[in-house]
Amino acid sequence: SIFSAISQGEKDFKAIAIVTKDGGSPCACCRQGLNEFNPEITVLISDENFTKIKEYILKDLLPDAFGPKNLQ
Repeated sequence: SIFSAISQGEKDFKAIAIVTKDGGSPCACCRQGLNEFNPEITVLISDENFTKIKEYILKDLLPDAFGPKNLQ
């Protein structure tokens, strides 16, 4: 999970792939966690057969989010 990676010191995220049985989107908690490190991260979403592949920029999935710019 994203939180496991963060707890192990990973913080320089450029892209992430989310693969679920039906191609579900990441939950709000995961979106917020990613946003705190990189609102510009590429998010690839796919079903388990890789037949439905979508590509987003995180800030489009989480508009008006609290992020790094709010912490300055």
